[in-house]
Amino acid sequence: MTNFILLDEEQHPLKWPVVLRDIQLAYPNVSFPIDVPEEGFPDFNVYPFLLTSIPSCDPATQKVDEITPEKLNDIWTQQWAIIELTQQEQIEAADVKGNKIRAERNVLLASCDWTQLPDVPTDRAAWAIYRQELRDVTEQIGFPWDVVWPTPPA
Repeated sequence: MTNFILLDEEQHPLKWPVVLRDIQLAYPNVSFPIDVPEEGFPDFNVYPFLLTSIPSCDPATQKVDEITPEKLNDIWTQQWAIIELTQQEQIEAADVKGNKIRAERNVLLASCDWTQLPDVPTDRAAWAIYRQELRDVTEQIGFPWDVVWPTPPA
């Protein structure tokens, strides 16, 4: 295990995950070996720490926050909480997501502007339909959370 947690004198989590530099800063008058042993430095309240995956959630209505680690099966383990968004936070999240979708759409539109030039040897009509479908992405049911991107002409 290469991740560690630093506890205070009462054995409460202080900082996680920590690396050797964090340990050295917490104890500036102690010389530590470069390789942190698997068991950490129990004499200095540095113990193994298990990183966990961020749980999935519905970004339209929830967010994930890291909370205080817990000791599970003798290993300090990273913990997460899924938190319901307030109405205002849901509106803000939708605005942020919508702006990202619009920015991506605008890049796609700009990347095919050349298809509408009069002397381009391509199917301008097919590209015009694709470009309109890109513009209509923001009108899809479920926007901005469920967007189906159109396929460009071959």
